[in-house]
Amino acid sequence: MRHSTARFDASTGPPGPEWTLYSVGRGRVERVPGVLRLATEDAPEGVLADAQLDDYHGRTRAGLRWRPPLRLEVRARWSHPRHGLRGTTGFGFWNDPVDGRGRFAAAPSWLWFFHASPPSCLRLGDGRGTGDGFVAGAMRGRTVGRVALLAGNLALRTPGLARLAARLGERQMRAGDVVLPAETDLDLRTWHDYALTWDEAGARFAIDGAEVAVLPSEALPAGPLGFVAWIDNNWAALGEDGSYRAGRLAAPGLQWLDLARVEIRGADPDRSGD
Repeated sequence: MRHSTARFDASTGPPGPEWTLYSVGRGRVERVPGVLRLATEDAPEGVLADAQLDDYHGRTRAGLRWRPPLRLEVRARWSHPRHGLRGTTGFGFWNDPVDGRGRFAAAPSWLWFFHASPPSCLRLGDGRGTGDGFVAGAMRGRTVGRVALLAGNLALRTPGLARLAARLGERQMRAGDVVLPAETDLDLRTWHDYALTWDEAGARFAIDGAEVAVLPSEALPAGPLGFVAWIDNNWAALGEDGSYRAGRLAAPGLQWLDLARVEIRGADPDRSGD
């Protein structure tokens, strides 16, 4: 393992080759003065709209770049207050667990600043995990074999088996989240400096230099993760009765996440492969 740094500063030019700019459907990535803008516009219900900056495209999950200890710093703002955003948005680290067909290719793991609008609600049965709203969130999925993943994906789409599959999948995950300051204390439409420090003791989240959340190590992912900043029209919900539902929301008009700067300083696992 070696130490690594990744930086992007919109005031000095476009992202370098270590970054990927990705968009689909009614999503787009564009440069405005001093800003990289991730946007969706008039996204229709049922059709994916996504815009993102990431560093995991072209890598296997085993070859993702980041694990603790590390520190992430992002200067960002959104187009709307939290109650006006539709879908999900945020920035941080995950293992890209869902394939292009919306099926799980791995148990989900993430650690990030995250916002989800209703009807999203991913709280686990005991109240752990990311529900909706603006949170500091984490999910730790256990290693799952390919046969089990295939069976689970099939069961989630089979009437009568979906609830059982969701309950069994829930047992494979550990999670935690902390709801971040209320809108009266944190206006997402103005520029803020977000920081995430991840080490063996846990994860600490700060906004404008003030600590806003601490997550314990047992809730945090174990394997290497990739960086992503995004905005989309996705939603997903795990019901108290064990049901799992997901889809794409209509997101009328223009909504965006602006990035002025991203910097990651941490450990880079020097390995590749599946």
